Amino acid sequence: MTPGSGKNAAVGPSGPSVSTTPASSQPITTKRTTRSTAQGPMALRADVEMENYAVKDARSGLKYLESKLLCVIGEPINSEHLITTLFNISQLKNVSKAAMEVIRAVAYLIGEQENMKSAKMISTQVKEMI
Repeated sequence: MTPGSGKNAAVGPSGPSVSTTPASSQPITTKRTTRSTAQGPMALRADVEMENYAVKDARSGLKYLESKLLCVIGEPINSEHLITTLFNISQLKNVSKAAMEVIRAVAYLIGEQENMKSAKMISTQVKEMI
C-alpha cells in the first residue's frame, strides 16, 4: 500500500500498478436504484392517479383503448387480448423505437407467463389423473 494514499501498489513486469481499493479492504456494496426500487409500484401508481389524465383505472383505461380502436371492442379482457392491444400500440405512428421495444417486450413477457401458467395447470391435471 502506498503510504497515506489509500491505494494498493504493486510492482509488475511493466512497472508499478495502482488499484483504487479502500484501505479497509472491505468490498463496497452498492444497490442499483431503478424506478421500481426508488418509490415502489404503489407510489408510482398514486403519482399517475394524481396527474390530469383520462385513464385513472381499468374501466377508464378500457374505455380509452376502445375509443382509439386499439383493442377489439366487446372482447373479454384476457392475456391474448392485452397482447394484441400492446402490439397495436407499438405500431402507432409516433411511437419511438425505444418505446416500441419496451411495449413489445411486455407483450412477449405476458405471453410467456400465460404459457407457463398453462403448462403448470396441465401438469397438475395430469398428475392428479395418475
